[in-house]
Amino acid sequence: MKSGKSIVRCVFFILLLAFTGILSPFRVQAAGRTVFINPGVKLTYTFGEGFTYGFELSINLLPEGWDEMKEEPYGYGIAFNVDTTFKGLTKMRLGLQWIGPFIGVEAGPTFIRDHGRSYFGMGYSFWGGLWVIPTYTYTNGFGSGKSYHEIGSYFKLHLIPGSSYGGDGEHHDWFDDK
Repeated sequence: MKSGKSIVRCVFFILLLAFTGILSPFRVQAAGRTVFINPGVKLTYTFGEGFTYGFELSINLLPEGWDEMKEEPYGYGIAFNVDTTFKGLTKMRLGLQWIGPFIGVEAGPTFIRDHGRSYFGMGYSFWGGLWVIPTYTYTNGFGSGKSYHEIGSYFKLHLIPGSSYGGDGEHHDWFDDK
């Protein structure tokens, strides 16, 4: 039971750091890119395990406008995922993301707690969309002989720290020609 409490503490600490970042009053830019913070809910079906629900928080660098998008039409970032089923399967993944126009790939190490057993694995997600994001995820549990396939959707918000949505009065619109 102690390991379960330490997992909960770890998740709480990571989420606390992430939400502190969301509430920060500044805007970060790098070479024509804008930081997006994307919290979301995950609702999927894991074959053999049933209905799966969870949370994802991703932080991405994406092109700032159309001119940058034409030159480099991709972004990248990190994501933290936690999901669980009603049958005793819980997964936590810290992944790297590559994002194209309305599509993306994420991969990263995964901690798996399956019916009282714990092990590590690797998870791969393929997705497409903007706010409602259909996804397929494959997770391989190292040394367990188990793999998991899930399909479903993420429901995400896309927040820009320090934008007109967040307070400094500057508005970014991909349709503005500067």
